[in-house]
Parts: sequence; structure tokens; C-alpha cells
Amino acid sequence: MRYQQILVLTCLLLSSLSASLANASPRQVQGEPLDQIAAVVNDDVITKSELARTVTLTEMELTQSHQSIPDTSTLRKQTLDKLINKKLQLQLAKQGGITTDSKELDRAIKRVADQNQMSVPSLLARIEQDGMTQTEYKNEIRNQITLQKLQQQEIVSRISVTDDDMKSFLRSKKWVTEGPKEYHVEDFLVPLAEGASDTEKQAAKKTADQLVVALHHHLPISQIAAPIETNDLGWRKIEEMPEIFTAVIAHMQGQDISAPVAAGNGMHVLHLIESRALAVKQPAPTHQQLQQLLMQRKFEQAMQIWVSKLRGQAFIVIPENMKT
Repeated sequence: MRYQQILVLTCLLLSSLSASLANASPRQVQGEPLDQIAAVVNDDVITKSELARTVTLTEMELTQSHQSIPDTSTLRKQTLDKLINKKLQLQLAKQGGITTDSKELDRAIKRVADQNQMSVPSLLARIEQDGMTQTEYKNEIRNQITLQKLQQQEIVSRISVTDDDMKSFLRSKKWVTEGPKEYHVEDFLVPLAEGASDTEKQAAKKTADQLVVALHHHLPISQIAAPIETNDLGWRKIEEMPEIFTAVIAHMQGQDISAPVAAGNGMHVLHLIESRALAVKQPAPTHQQLQQLLMQRKFEQAMQIWVSKLRGQAFIVIPENMKT
């Protein structure tokens, strides 16, 4: 991976140190003018400048990976959702005493420098040339390591891939009969808290049905009076998708909009942006590759449910001018 690509990937989730809040409320946030706040997340804020910087970095990554860039409003909303999710996880890590010490940080930065055949001083000097301070860069790397530790503790340690999982996947007709394809999918989620009542589930289904209609008619989803989370899954092969989506996506064509898909974290509506055939038919994966692939799918599915639960338990306020 080229240096610039690594820089973009390591900077993509960059967030400046947010001012802490005292008794946060939608009307008053200590230390930040209200017109400069993109979101309040429990006792933290996400500023508009932080959001704008992350949107720019996201555009750079999408361009370098030859992926289509959503319209400005959609990209800003997707990026804000990701920043909120990151903020919630860092808060949970802090509560749980999960930290990253200086030695771990130094080793991680050394690996980045080695991968790019640079010395650490040269890497940090290049970081500063590209507009990020060394402190910001180190804070971001530290945060990413901390997030990995948290996700290992909360998710990875609780999932596994069995021999039956692998055998079932290799026997699937999609793998045996279909040529390899990649799908670019956008996921819209009407979130539901764990243990939601039947009434709440019915309301979520109604909202998801409204969302399907809005997407079919190219109407702004902001007109729907209910929270909707969006996530661009990017280009993926069918086996790299969350397991609950695979059967639905395999039957989608063109720019299809799916019917609502019920999951543990709410109702999903999938939008197939584009699909493409891979130029070379790939052989079945090795045992190790298959184990890693299925673990990744289970991880992503568990992450969706876990993050939705975090959001359902959190105090999150997004100003009205940031919802459109």
C-alpha cells in the first residue's frame, strides 16, 4: 500500500479532541458555540470542522479506491454517523479502563513507517506537511488501537467459526454455480433497541416501508419523522457481506431497493448501487482464508447490533440544520 493510501486510511476517522461537557443539553454545550456543533454525544461533542475534515478524508479514500462518492448531503450524514459510533466506543473504552500506552503507540507508528520504507521522523514530518500535527496523528493512532482492543473484548472474543459454518458455505449454490461478482450496497437502518416491544417493532416496520417508498421515488429520507442510519458498504463480494444480507443481495439487479430486512438491531433496507463481474474466476478459498472470511462476516454483523445498542442507550442530539 502506498504511503498516501496509508495516510488516508489512518487519518480517515480523525477527530480532534472534543471539549468535555458538563450537564450536556440540546440548548447549551459548554465550550462550544451551538452553531459550531455537529452532534452532542453523551458528554462529548463533534464539531462541524471535525466533520468537514473527516468528510474530505473520506472523499480522498473513495477516490483512491475508485468507489463512487455519494452526494454531499448523504456523505455528510454517513460520516457523522461513523463519528458518533466512534465517539461512543471510545467513551465505553474509557469507562472500562481500556487504554493504549506509549510503547504500543510507538510500535504502531514504527510499523507504518517501516511499511512505507521511511524513518519515524520522516513519517511524522510528512504528516505535518500534509496538514496534521504530530499530536493529532498520534492521538488518532492511539484511538484506533484502543478501539481494536475494545472490539476484541466485546465482539471478537464472543464469536467463532465452526467446521459446520465452513462446510455450509462451501456447499452453497451461490458459491458453486455463480461467477464471482462484487456489489456496491448502501444499507439504511431503522434502529431498534434490544428487547423492543411489538409496538416498537411495528413502528419500525412502518418506517422502513416509508423509507422504501421514498428511495423508489428519489425523495429525501429526511422527510421521514424517525431516526434512520445509513452505511455505505462499498464494493464487496457476496461472501463478504453480513450473512443476513447475502440471500437478499444475490437476487438484486440494477439499482434495486430491497424490502425491509428484519435483524437484531432493527429493520434494514438495502440499495444496490451497482454490481460488476470480476474479471477472473477465483478458486474456492483455502481453509484459513475461509475461516477469516466467515469471521469477518460474523464480526460485521455483530458490530452492527452492538453499535445500534450503544446508540440506543446514549444521549445523542443532532441539530436540525445537520439532518438535511
